[in-house]
Amino acid sequence: MNWNKIMNIFIGFFLIMNICIFYISYNNNQQKHTLSPERTQQLREILYKNGFALYSHVPENFPMRKVVLHEPQINKEMIAEVIFNGESFKTEFTAEAEKYTSNNQELKYLKGNQKGILSYTGTNDNYIPKTYTQKDIEEVGEKFAEDITLSVPNLELTFSKVYDDYYVLEYNEVYKDEIIFCNYVKMKISSKGVEQANILRYAPVEFAGKKEKLYPVDEALYNFVDSIELDEGELYSIKSIDLGYDISSNSFGENILAEAIPYYRIKLHNEFVFYINAYTNELRSKSLESMK
Repeated sequence: MNWNKIMNIFIGFFLIMNICIFYISYNNNQQKHTLSPERTQQLREILYKNGFALYSHVPENFPMRKVVLHEPQINKEMIAEVIFNGESFKTEFTAEAEKYTSNNQELKYLKGNQKGILSYTGTNDNYIPKTYTQKDIEEVGEKFAEDITLSVPNLELTFSKVYDDYYVLEYNEVYKDEIIFCNYVKMKISSKGVEQANILRYAPVEFAGKKEKLYPVDEALYNFVDSIELDEGELYSIKSIDLGYDISSNSFGENILAEAIPYYRIKLHNEFVFYINAYTNELRSKSLESMK
């Protein structure tokens, strides 16, 4: 009897079994944390009956950990050097902000409740689009976003909208494949270039704690519909839903570190934005937050 041959057959059999078990486990896990086509269609129908048209994919809801963030650390001198690019500027310190101002541009580091936010206004030849097209606008936006953040974060364009004579763009940081909503570069770009921008970045440190179960996105949307007041008879469009990390306004307190938790971000056609805690399914605020 050829025992080596028998042993190889058994090894092959067990390998095939393990592969099958892995596939079944993986498939079950995917189904558990992903809406089925039937459930997605049911969601669209219920939303429509309640005044919402869903024009977006719906994210998966695999368990997620928290992310530890460090309060903003900004190299102000380096940013001024990159943005002003040899242009002379003056500095001014007030109770509201620390300002760096040249003839055509201003960098303003806000204080108080807006501490950590960098506000930009002005015009710069380096950030003027070749043509007033979405492609060229977004190319300029990407260059500005990289320069104003010193190319430190990995940024992803998450919002682009054209108005009569300008675009509004938003970039969010992606940390280890996860979007950080509270880390952003939001800007207004016209044919004259980048005219206004707000920048905020908390440095990601690490993931913390164990992975916690998230509410499915359909339950989050049902809660969203039940929680806000709408104009009767008007149809609202949900343009996008994504899942990422955010913090509350008082997350840091007196500390330099804070934990960001998963949120669903819902953007409507009128640029209003809502955030739902993915751990608790609570709408953070019923007041409207606009992208403009």
